[in-house]
Amino acid sequence: DREAVVAARRALAYNLGGGVALGAALLLAGPGASLSTVIAGALGGAAEGAIAPALLPLILGGFVLAAATKSALTPFHPWLLGAMVAAAPVSALLHASTMVKAGSYLLLRLSPAIAVEGFLGPAVTFLGGFAFATAALLALREHDLKRVLALSTISSLGLIAAAAGLGTPAALAAGALLLAFHALAKALAFLAVGSLEQLSGTRDLEALVGAARRRPGVAGLLLIAAGALTLPPFGIVVAKWALLVLGASDLVLVVLLAVGGAAGLALWTAVAMRLLVRRVEGPRPELSGILPRSQGAAMAVLGVATVGGLILAAPVARLVADPAAQVAFGKEAGLAAGWSVVLAGAGFAVPAIGLLILVAVGLAGLVARRIPAVAPQPYLAGANVSPGASPAFHGAMGHPVSAAGAGFSCPKILYMAAA
Repeated sequence: DREAVVAARRALAYNLGGGVALGAALLLAGPGASLSTVIAGALGGAAEGAIAPALLPLILGGFVLAAATKSALTPFHPWLLGAMVAAAPVSALLHASTMVKAGSYLLLRLSPAIAVEGFLGPAVTFLGGFAFATAALLALREHDLKRVLALSTISSLGLIAAAAGLGTPAALAAGALLLAFHALAKALAFLAVGSLEQLSGTRDLEALVGAARRRPGVAGLLLIAAGALTLPPFGIVVAKWALLVLGASDLVLVVLLAVGGAAGLALWTAVAMRLLVRRVEGPRPELSGILPRSQGAAMAVLGVATVGGLILAAPVARLVADPAAQVAFGKEAGLAAGWSVVLAGAGFAVPAIGLLILVAVGLAGLVARRIPAVAPQPYLAGANVSPGASPAFHGAMGHPVSAAGAGFSCPKILYMAAA
């Protein structure tokens, strides 16, 4: 349809612009150049005459521009929002796990070189922090769940860019940890939202209120993804905490991380509460039908892997993230120690916090079962006509009166109805 065609052209235009920047950087680097030689040249370890020092800022700038475009960092994010017209599996694969992560991977690879290029490191850090905060704030006003996921993805990609801009071994390790666990959680979220849309015909959050009661399996997987994005000690939250600690000396970055973190927590709390709410008024779309087994199996595998991030954050940091930083910088990152993640004298005791989270979720489930699913009868200054949530009551003349109100006029209307 027209919307999809316009979105496709926008995506092509934005990514073509990033491709031109990448091509220009490659031409400036010259024949036979590689990322390793560019990084070595920036660090002063390249062979004499390999790459002209004056060209290095332009080369790195081209790479950064290409990566920012591919990862849809602000202000290049409109193409990713338009791409949400694609099917959910496409978004899960390309827009959460692989294609947009290509830009993040490039920034992490270039992190040692970016850090030594004067203005480039602070610029990438600010760009990443700004994308993290603004995308999370924009997501708060959305009701379309795929747009919510898209903006949340942009926010997380900005955080990875900030990690690359900080240019330290621990920051790169945190960025690698975020890249790995975000791919799992967000792919799960996209597939769960796509399944809810397949069953109900809508992905509007307000229309899916109470979905966890009607389809607990699918909605539960989306809740797991939401928890992975917001609760400690999931790997994503550990990485956010590490970057906040590492960027503590940069006041602007700390403010951006604090704003983005608060907005992200509010966003996913709101999504979870709408799915869990038990008091539902008005008609709701049906959540009927049977999902294909292959679809359920894919989501189950991602769900198990995402839950694994609750207890495996430290092992993954030790086995994947810390070695990546060691290769890039030649220094030990030290993000993981045993089953804990320790940094700057503080850290997450992953197993203990994970156990507390599981206990809290279990207790919340038990309490939720005791909350009545029917809203209590409103008090309308008179005997209600019928039990339940009916707004009608017996008026002074014995006739039923329907109470209605909106905004600040509600008390006045109720008073006049009672009179």
